[in-house]
Amino acid sequence: MDNRFINTGLNGYDRLLGGLKMGEIVVVAARPAIGKTALLMNLLVNILSDHTCAYLSCRDKILEDYDAYDKLVRLISHLNVDDELKGKKFLQGERYLKNLLMENKFIFFDNFTTLPELISETRLIKQTSKMSVLFIDNILLSQLTIRHKMVKMQMSKLKQLAEELNIAVVVSTCLSRMNQIHFGFRQLNGELKAVADKIVFIDRPALYAVESQISNGSVQKDEFDLHVFNGKKVKIGAIRLNFNNRSLKITDTV
Repeated sequence: MDNRFINTGLNGYDRLLGGLKMGEIVVVAARPAIGKTALLMNLLVNILSDHTCAYLSCRDKILEDYDAYDKLVRLISHLNVDDELKGKKFLQGERYLKNLLMENKFIFFDNFTTLPELISETRLIKQTSKMSVLFIDNILLSQLTIRHKMVKMQMSKLKQLAEELNIAVVVSTCLSRMNQIHFGFRQLNGELKAVADKIVFIDRPALYAVESQISNGSVQKDEFDLHVFNGKKVKIGAIRLNFNNRSLKITDTV
């Protein structure tokens, strides 16, 4: 295997793109509650056994009643979103994650960090570990929320970091309006498109399908489609995956 790439554990993604490429930045974009965080966490969990990863959630734990660490433990423990965090499976999952943290094979940024602080900490972590991938969930990159110059600065610095440290950087961002033609390219800042090596739009047809489409099987409830573009708006291809809404597990189609 080409050592510039990291297998994601999702065969469809790896066949199309070779995996996550070192030195590149991938942007995952979608409407709210489509599955951006689930995709990042599934990639993380799939990669963790062989590669050191860092994860930062930019969500507000208090305002959003959100705990990224709990979600990771659930995913690792194969627990559903409404299961209590207890029992043998939970303890095994929690122990596995804690061991990775203690061994410096997994770095979890619990609180929101400014970009300069994040870059500084990432450089220090790279010196003491073999970190391969940095995941940043829910960064604000929409042209409606951040000025173009600020987006250019953010993305350029993250791109420079990926190249300098030879790591893959995967960030997710929220599209603020209904996806339209070109999967929301009008909503993404022009500077973002110029800097990102890959842009992945998530589409879940079942969320806006009519009941007859579900009942006749033309749309499956668990369809989870990735539409992959490069920064020049050229579509590289599409990947169909399965998404279990209760366990948040994303798998290849059979």
